[in-house]
Amino acid sequence: MPLDGTEIGKGVIPYLRHVVTRPDAVVTLLHVLPDLTEYAQSRIDSEHGRAATHMRGFISTLELDPDRVYCEFRMGDPAEEILKYAVLNAAALIIMPTHGRTGLNRLLSGSVTEQVMRRSHCPLLLSHDCGDRPPPADGQALFERILVPLDGTSQGFSILPVVEDFARLFQSEVILFHDNRDLSKTGGSRAGDNTTLHIEAQHARLVDEGIKVSMQYTDAGHTVKDILKAVSTSQADLIAMTTHGRKGIDRIAFGSVVEYLLRHATRPMLTLSATPGSGDGHGDQ
Repeated sequence: MPLDGTEIGKGVIPYLRHVVTRPDAVVTLLHVLPDLTEYAQSRIDSEHGRAATHMRGFISTLELDPDRVYCEFRMGDPAEEILKYAVLNAAALIIMPTHGRTGLNRLLSGSVTEQVMRRSHCPLLLSHDCGDRPPPADGQALFERILVPLDGTSQGFSILPVVEDFARLFQSEVILFHDNRDLSKTGGSRAGDNTTLHIEAQHARLVDEGIKVSMQYTDAGHTVKDILKAVSTSQADLIAMTTHGRKGIDRIAFGSVVEYLLRHATRPMLTLSATPGSGDGHGDQ
């Protein structure tokens, strides 16, 4: 879990506690300092001390076995250092809050969370202000229903193994959702012309795996609105999607389904990049 010295990370704590219920799970808190190599050592020590103080305060709120919590500090570009650390240490999951930056400010400076989301080799659990629903309390069931929007592409199906892990861990119901008219336009290699049959095959496979699963379809043709509506009507606790790696002008023209949901949905998101390690960091579904 990356920390940035702000209070926004505290919103992730309830989810972090639940995810590490597995006895073999450990947590690494990573704080990336700006590049201070040209500054005096006193400035570097001061910044490091401030970050360490924030990290100690964060640890005190986790209420986890200290033997399962590790602290790391790096210096440089936040997204690059987070991605590098995750690869070198074979992270199974990155948990991050999102600042919900919008408008020109976001366009100019970008979002660390979105950069990591597009390029990470491992899944991300992304949390933000839950709006109409507060974060779960300790002992409360988490992720009872997971909504999985599928577009019929092989890339879209690649999120399912991650969803299966979550469903088993939290005894969740998985809801497979497909927009027949619009979601298939987001790109990627089609799984075939019979998209519905492919999704139904995944439904049958999940049933065989002992996972509670249902299916929802729409023909409305408004991808983001339809997903947000499905979240509401199904009372989903988590949205799980693959990011496809759409780039450049094409991405600007079509927009980003996942990034839009990340800024507007009132539920946490579980994402997996179909094109991890993309050098330009400008791809998404």
